[in-house]
Amino acid sequence: MPIVVLLNKGSASAAEITAGALRDLRNATIIGETSFGKGTVQTPEDLPDGSSVHITTGRWLLPGGDSITKKGITPDIVVEWDGLEASRDAQLARAVELLLQK
Repeated sequence: MPIVVLLNKGSASAAEITAGALRDLRNATIIGETSFGKGTVQTPEDLPDGSSVHITTGRWLLPGGDSITKKGITPDIVVEWDGLEASRDAQLARAVELLLQK
């Protein structure tokens, strides 16, 4: 069964890990823009004054061992996101077109 994943520059963290894992393990095609690149895990620590600090305590790797930190997931097919004001979702349209071809 063909799988297509849509990403844009706002896709981060778990969305990126899921997309990368689907591409690595299920041969999914990624359409859209390069994702944000958040491949780290932060743990919040509360401070005595009521504020907090987030400390990086881990990093995510894709199944193939690649890190997405600061570089994101590069799509197989680049389609710029037109924004919420667009009358048509170009990324979704390209995904549907690709799926109908398979």
